[in-house]
Amino acid sequence: RISKAAHNQALRTASVELLSKRIIVLALHPGTVDTDLSAPFMKTAAKRYNIFSAEQSASYLLEITELAEMADSGKFYAWDKQPIPW
Repeated sequence: RISKAAHNQALRTASVELLSKRIIVLALHPGTVDTDLSAPFMKTAAKRYNIFSAEQSASYLLEITELAEMADSGKFYAWDKQPIPW
């Protein structure tokens, strides 16, 4: 949890520092992706969440990055384009 918090803060800090260069920094949640890492949790996860292939998840995240504007920099978005509160 500490490393996630540090990562999130690093993204937020980078978004502030890169604003003057007009570089957009986003935090993205890919959803629940069917990978070897998530395999042990799939039975219970499938009951609660949509399960995506890596390709499908990447497609969703790519769409978010393509639509992003400077006002989005420093924000956290889920795979479905919904903002996630920090």
